[in-house]
Amino acid sequence: MPVKQKLEMEIGTATLSLSLTFGGLFAYFSDSETPSNSFQAV
Repeated sequence: MPVKQKLEMEIGTATLSLSLTFGGLFAYFSDSETPSNSFQAV
């Protein structure tokens, strides 16, 4: 495989993996579900 094609493949793979990783982290930490339980400490 030529060096240029290999480099383009590595850059594409890195871009895809980083976007999936940071997209998942954003979705995980931006969860806005509010707990609706009514337990209270006595």
